[in-house]
Amino acid sequence: MAKPVPENYLIRASLYEEAIEPWVWCNSEVPNGYVTIKNVKNSKKITVFQRRLNANFARKYDNAKTLPISDIFEENKILVISEFYRNFLDIQTSKEDGDGVTLTVTKAKWWQLLLLPYPNPTVQLANRLTYISIFISVFSILIGVLISKGGT
Repeated sequence: MAKPVPENYLIRASLYEEAIEPWVWCNSEVPNGYVTIKNVKNSKKITVFQRRLNANFARKYDNAKTLPISDIFEENKILVISEFYRNFLDIQTSKEDGDGVTLTVTKAKWWQLLLLPYPNPTVQLANRLTYISIFISVFSILIGVLISKGGT
């Protein structure tokens, strides 16, 4: 497997409506799906769903009066990412077109999908409760097996 090549990405903030959505918008070479994004500077990484930048996306963001995207996404690598994921990677939005962050974007492995960070607090709570219930279930089964072996 080839080693991922670090590339310079312009960082743009996602729209308010997408603040708690579990995806990022990117024009990397990696196909849509789950990807691992690594900040080369500090080695922090996240696994998240990647959606492809296209003309409809650029039109939506340009109409929202955010930083202009349509005139630069063809020539530059861009990552449109919520504050939740920017904090995970310890990166800021790019103020100017030349001001980017060096990242690697690779296809996620199946085991990286088990503990995905999720920006929606309701889903975070549901995930934690699920993990607790799985732990209690496994613990209960072990106790039941131990008791049944000791009683015969």
